Amino acid sequence: MSNKIIVAVSGGPDSMALLDMLQKQGYDCLVMHVNYGVRDSAICDQRIVEDYCSKYNLKLKILNADKVKSGNFQAKARKIRYDFLIELANKYNRKDVYIAHHQDDALETYIMQKRRRITPEYYGIKTNTTYKSINVIRPLLDLSKQDLIDYCKDNNVAYAIDETNLEDGYKRNLIRHQIVDKMNQKDKAAMLAEIKVENKELKKVKTKTENLYSVFEKHKKIDYLLNLNQDYAINVLRLWFKKSHIYNISKLEYLNILAYLKAEQNNEYKINDSYSLIKDYDNLTLLFNEDSQYNFKLNEIINKEYKHFKITNQGTRFEGVTVSEQDFPLTIRNFIEGDVILMRYGRKRVSRWFIDNKIAPSQRRSWPIILNNDNEVILVPGIGCNVTHFSNNPNMFVVK
Repeated sequence: MSNKIIVAVSGGPDSMALLDMLQKQGYDCLVMHVNYGVRDSAICDQRIVEDYCSKYNLKLKILNADKVKSGNFQAKARKIRYDFLIELANKYNRKDVYIAHHQDDALETYIMQKRRRITPEYYGIKTNTTYKSINVIRPLLDLSKQDLIDYCKDNNVAYAIDETNLEDGYKRNLIRHQIVDKMNQKDKAAMLAEIKVENKELKKVKTKTENLYSVFEKHKKIDYLLNLNQDYAINVLRLWFKKSHIYNISKLEYLNILAYLKAEQNNEYKINDSYSLIKDYDNLTLLFNEDSQYNFKLNEIINKEYKHFKITNQGTRFEGVTVSEQDFPLTIRNFIEGDVILMRYGRKRVSRWFIDNKIAPSQRRSWPIILNNDNEVILVPGIGCNVTHFSNNPNMFVVK
């Protein structure tokens, strides 16, 4: 870890205590503060941070964020905060970011995790994590909120109190006031021991899941998933999705996915607007929907390679077409259900050709379809050109 660090400071006792500890230990602190502007007293928090940084000649960067007008304030504020941290880390070449989460925060998080019945990456809060390009370090997890308040008082460190933390409007506040604040040291020690046991078991599950996933990822066999214990099948799917940056999938949704895999139909399962699962016969494909959609206009024949196809001057008879000036501009787009091409033996549905030739469903939606100026399908690579654009000397080839 570097001596040059970023410290996230709100002005409350937790972060002010952390900042004081770090600067006394000789760290080169770049202080980050976000003013969300939702409280009249927010300017008081900011001034406490400014005064401390001025007193000790510390670098301070403040973001006056646009007001969050609707939705989940805590989630949006967290995104604003972490985006600002990433910006500062990149600008000032500081990768280590210190956050003032403490023991009570970890207990609250654990209780929330249990109430939601989720299987997290870690129960409670980890001391060290990574977020995009930064290392997030939380050195106060062995100290309680009261320990940090006492530290500030003993060391004459000014701090502010966010009055919204005293309200029960947020679930975390409710858990804090009704459960954690009423726990004695013995209760906290027992819950911390419970968290330790849970994380030990979680580590075993994680190791086994990674071993199972290493087998699954080679061929993405559907039967392999369905033959696993249900919980481990879900864990393997969760790990697969995580590697594609797909998060916040409920257990019910995973159960629906397993039901989809057991069903005989080969239709897709839409996870969200961006991703779908596709059954490729015995295999499973995770498809990024936008990746398969394209539409190009051509005013002339130019040999060029694209992501899903290439235009060239040679190919098979099923990839060639003869075009004239009247056909331009040509359109090359991805396959759309209902596409039909007129062959010598009649009209051919492109989807039927896919089935007859066992083209994997995940490949179908990105298959190139070439249309002329009259919006007539004149070539489908693999099927060939339509009857009116056939010749023994095609002047354009499109290769999938």
